[in-house]
Amino acid sequence: MTKTVLITQILNNEEKEIFDQHEIDYLEVPMISTKIIDFKMPDKKPDYLLITSQNAVKSMLANPSVEELKKYPVICVGRQTKNILENNGWQVKYVTDYAKDMIDFLQQDYQPSVLFLTGNLRSNVLVDYMTSADIDFQEIQVYETSFTSQSIQEEYDAVVFFSPSAVNSFHKNNSLQGKQVFCIGETTARAVGKEVVPMLPSYPSRKETLILCANQMSGGTV
Repeated sequence: MTKTVLITQILNNEEKEIFDQHEIDYLEVPMISTKIIDFKMPDKKPDYLLITSQNAVKSMLANPSVEELKKYPVICVGRQTKNILENNGWQVKYVTDYAKDMIDFLQQDYQPSVLFLTGNLRSNVLVDYMTSADIDFQEIQVYETSFTSQSIQEEYDAVVFFSPSAVNSFHKNNSLQGKQVFCIGETTARAVGKEVVPMLPSYPSRKETLILCANQMSGGTV
């Protein structure tokens, strides 16, 4: 019997092919929407821009002062985000797969100052780490995330999440009971709660998460 996976974002053609190759049906139901926000750099200039979301990169690229922003080196979470930044002219000084590992870099001898470009629903994880480690940081909102939760009436066997916000939006009208769950990373997995135990890819990327899901749902190997 063909399995069906609920994807909480819209897939591109390459991502759809992953499921088509495994003969798995999928539903694309976005649980969040994002809107970029115009912003200005604070008076206190940072040593680094801190980026944890591709939405922040989109906001920077749309900013009238984008060329000025490119003068600041970046530290970021996620290798896909790093690639996008470098392809658009930024110098990426440090990249890690998990936000909590960023602190090791920030606790260098010269204690750099950081400007964290965030959304309105950002996780507290990194801010809490930076606060407890006495890191010199400022925070500015550069995009806005809204829930687009809806009750899913179709039958499905598994759910794929790419952000904690999508998990929280899903929970407003739906339950994960009896479903397999796949999450892009640890922060998203924590948002799922104790209802189920999510599966995570060994490398936290969107593509790897979808491949893991397709392999598991088709009974193949990871």
